[in-house]
Amino acid sequence: MSPVFISVLLVVACHGYPDGAPDTPEMCDTLKPTHYIIKENSSSGQWQPTALKPFNYSIHVNRKSVYPGKEVKIIIKADQMYFEGFILQARRASNTLDYSKKYGTFKPHDEDAKLICNDAAITHTKHFHWKNITFSWIAPQNVEENVKFVATVVKGYKTYFMNVESDVVKVSGTSAVGISTLILLLASAMNIVHLV
Repeated sequence: MSPVFISVLLVVACHGYPDGAPDTPEMCDTLKPTHYIIKENSSSGQWQPTALKPFNYSIHVNRKSVYPGKEVKIIIKADQMYFEGFILQARRASNTLDYSKKYGTFKPHDEDAKLICNDAAITHTKHFHWKNITFSWIAPQNVEENVKFVATVVKGYKTYFMNVESDVVKVSGTSAVGISTLILLLASAMNIVHLV
């Protein structure tokens, strides 16, 4: 093997997924990084997450309740130092480990994030040291549910934090479009009654 080829392999191995989490069914369900490194005398070669408590990262939302179809602004923040990557989803607040239900869609604010998992998750697009990153989530139509935003935040190749959660956001009520339509219908009905 030539020295150039070995150098290229080392660069790829050290950075994990610099262009975001892979869009695979396993990643979309577990949010668990699959960073691998070959270790001598090891059959799996998979690193285990560093179990540090408390988390050094937090998820902030700009509202505690939202109508279907409306947006919530989300910020993933490094409370200390920085992070290099993330994957985030909205899940049922009563059981964020239940990956059978994923809610809403995400909207990146810039080219630093992209959608994966049929738009039900968002991840980073480049290798960078972030102090925070902001994007939006659009609440699903025809759903009334308490949700939490759940993330895996990657500090580095060997260190990541799973199950970082936001506060609860309640999705309920009729969307603003639905309310406007209802008001127009009532106004029309009142005009018809008035004419009779």
